[in-house]
Amino acid sequence: MERSDIINHLIKKNNYKSYLEIGYGTGYTFNKIEIENKVGIDGGNGTPQSDTVVVRMRSEDYFKLAAEQEFDKFDIIFIDGSHLHEDVEKDITSSLEFLNDNGAIVMHDCSPPNIFFQERSQSPYVGGWTGDVWKAFVTFRATRSDLEMCVVDTDFGCGVVRFGSQPLLDINIETDLEYGNLDTNRKSWLHLITPEEFLERY
Repeated sequence: MERSDIINHLIKKNNYKSYLEIGYGTGYTFNKIEIENKVGIDGGNGTPQSDTVVVRMRSEDYFKLAAEQEFDKFDIIFIDGSHLHEDVEKDITSSLEFLNDNGAIVMHDCSPPNIFFQERSQSPYVGGWTGDVWKAFVTFRATRSDLEMCVVDTDFGCGVVRFGSQPLLDINIETDLEYGNLDTNRKSWLHLITPEEFLERY
C-alpha cells in the first residue's frame, strides 16, 4: 500500500469529490488519484513544464489567494511539499482551514526509518529522505485535541488527519522532539497502525 492507495480508499469510502495536492512534483501521486475535481500546486523547479494541470506557486501563496478569493473547501488534501517541519506545520494549519467538516488530510513521510532519513537536508549517501515532517505531525498530536490522527505504517509513514477528538501526547514540544525519542515512542507518538487496521477503521 502506498500513499495513492490510502487517498483513493478515503475518496471511495467517503464519496469525496474534491482533492488538493501540495507538492505536485512530477505528478507521481496526482496522476493516480481517482476523483472528479483535483488541483495540484508546486512552487519548486522539479515540475515538468509540459504539465499544464499544476498551479505553479508556493502553498502559502496559494492559501493566501484562496482566502482572498474565498475558494471552495476541499474534501481531501494531500501534503507532500516541503520536508521541513515548520513548513509542514503551516501547511497543516492552512489545510485544516480549507477542509470540509467530514474531510481528511493525508501526509507523506511521517515515519522515517532511521535517523539519516530525517535530517533537514538530503544526504547523497541515503536512499531516501523524509526530512523532519514527523515533528509537525507529533506537534499536532500534542496540541490539537479536536483532531483524530494516525499514521499508516507504509510508504515511509502516511499520516491521516481528520476533525474529531484525541488524547493529547504528554510531551514538551520544545525539548522532546528528538529522533531517539520518536524511535522509542514511535507507536504511541504517531498512533501507528497497520495498513490492515487502516482499511478496517476507515
